[in-house]
Amino acid sequence: MERDTSLEAISKLSNRSCASTLMYDEACLQIFSFISSPFYIEYKSDECYQCPFVPWVEISEGESSFIISTKYRSQLLYSLNLTSCLLHFPFADQGIYALNITNETCSNIKTVLEPKDLYLPIVFAVIVGFLGGMLWKILLYAWNSNLVSNWRRRSSEASEVENDIARAAIAEDSNVLYSQELQAVRRRFLTRIKSLDVFRGVTISFMILVNYGGGKYWFLEHSPWNGLTIADLVFPWFAWIMGVSIAISLRSQLRSSTTRRRLFCKVFRRFLWLFTIGLALNTLGGYRNGLKEIRILGVLQRLGLSYFMVASVETFLMKPQGMVIDGYLMYIREVVECWKQWFFVLSLVACHTCLTFLLQVPGCPKGYLGPGGLHYHKMYSNCTGGAAAFIDRTILGEDHMYQTPTCQEVYQTTMSFDPEGVLGILTTVLLVFLGVQAGRVLLTYSGSVTRILRLLVWF
Repeated sequence: MERDTSLEAISKLSNRSCASTLMYDEACLQIFSFISSPFYIEYKSDECYQCPFVPWVEISEGESSFIISTKYRSQLLYSLNLTSCLLHFPFADQGIYALNITNETCSNIKTVLEPKDLYLPIVFAVIVGFLGGMLWKILLYAWNSNLVSNWRRRSSEASEVENDIARAAIAEDSNVLYSQELQAVRRRFLTRIKSLDVFRGVTISFMILVNYGGGKYWFLEHSPWNGLTIADLVFPWFAWIMGVSIAISLRSQLRSSTTRRRLFCKVFRRFLWLFTIGLALNTLGGYRNGLKEIRILGVLQRLGLSYFMVASVETFLMKPQGMVIDGYLMYIREVVECWKQWFFVLSLVACHTCLTFLLQVPGCPKGYLGPGGLHYHKMYSNCTGGAAAFIDRTILGEDHMYQTPTCQEVYQTTMSFDPEGVLGILTTVLLVFLGVQAGRVLLTYSGSVTRILRLLVWF
């Protein structure tokens, strides 16, 4: 009896085999083989740069179904009778697909059940946000309309008279104290930068999305090694915001005659808090929380160390008042007044560059920056992270590093690698200092256009 290979028959079998077991980032591939001898289908992810194909599944004659990851685009390869068939198909989440394999020619993958549209929740969220914003604008307009304003004015006339009498009495009795408090309030509002607060809020929102899975969207997850996603930008944004805050806070405290020694004590205390909280967070979950295997570094630890280095230098070198510079140097006075800080930061960056590209790592070529594992066709499988990982293993020890890096899934690495390692602290110092430089621009120039032009030149 001849086998029914119609699309309808495949659809029924595929739904019965796969539909009830699919999870996020998964699709079902139903394979119908008409080859009597078993053979292998090899797999490679497009995200795996310069990687070889690796055996995925063994196919025998008959019908079989397999779950394939849709997190990254992938390629499938199989060989029959000295003929190699390469399949590059965009598998999508929750989709069901079919492949007929015969001796005649290379087959194409067919879609049996259309995948789900995973971007509908984002579209829905955008629409809800837009409608919510419009509703808020309408309410504000109604609140400020003449009818509501007249009602508010009539209801507050009596209390305003009483408040005027009270304010007059207070002004007569304590005029100096009232003036000082008013000046303090004005200073507080004047030094608040709304754009920085908004940027901080956006960054925290993305941080929450990333830390809680990001809805399984690829752009809200860290890239395995190469590339850049929104999730990869959250940490640099935090470092830059921290630098802006350092410049504004230290300048304000220096102008109020706070001693540099006292400022340094505050900086050191904040660093200890950040490092300790980060170390405590590494013990959550009951996994590797013993003293012999706890991960020492992390996000908060790197932020704390970078903050301490930059804030300490600025504490002792920042001038309470901006320098008065004449001539051509006045156009770059925000750089001239902190040339010592620039020298310190660029020296750290030079050390980072030299260690990265000149340090000889045993068993690895100089300057290797790859993830190891399958990278470069397994030539440097034990060189994950290059010099950065070697320095971490030397200083911290293998057991105190991050054991499941993001590159492990794609590149099949076996070595530990800490993305917040020791060497990376040097470049984070540069990110924080760029934030300090942006804060210095805000303190040096008063015009909005001038500030924007300066920031565009810098960044």
